[in-house]
Amino acid sequence: MPPVHIKDHDGWNTSKKALDAHPMPRRVYIYPGEIWYCCIGHNIGDEEDGKGSDYSRPVVVIKRFGAGIFIGVPLTTKVKAYPSYFGVGTVDGKAAMALLTQLRFFSTKRLVNKIDKLPTPTFLALKKAAKKYIF
Repeated sequence: MPPVHIKDHDGWNTSKKALDAHPMPRRVYIYPGEIWYCCIGHNIGDEEDGKGSDYSRPVVVIKRFGAGIFIGVPLTTKVKAYPSYFGVGTVDGKAAMALLTQLRFFSTKRLVNKIDKLPTPTFLALKKAAKKYIF
C-alpha cells in the first residue's frame, strides 16, 4: 500500500481566511491567456492542490468575469499523454501541461503574481481543447 500523504488542511484554512479578509491593496488586472501563480490551496480527493507555503501553482486565465472572478485552469509539470492534459509549452522554465479536468472559477484575491502569457495560438488551442473536453 502506498504511503498516505497527509494534507495540511488547517494551515491552508488559516491562509485562506487571511486571503479572504485581506482587502485588495491594488486593482489586479488580468487578461485571458495570462499565467499567474494562484493560491489554490489544499483540496479534497483528486482536486489539484497548490504547493509551498502559499499553496499556489500556476493557473492560466481562460475568461474573466468582472474585476473579482475568473475561470482558470491549473498547470502541472507532469507530462502525460492523456486527453485531460494539454501541453502549453514552457512556463517558468519548466514544461507545463494544463489540467483540463481542474478548470474552475477563482477569485482574483487568490492571485500572487503574473508569470507569463501564452502565445495567442497556444491559448486559442487550449480554449478549444477545454471546450471539447468539458462539453
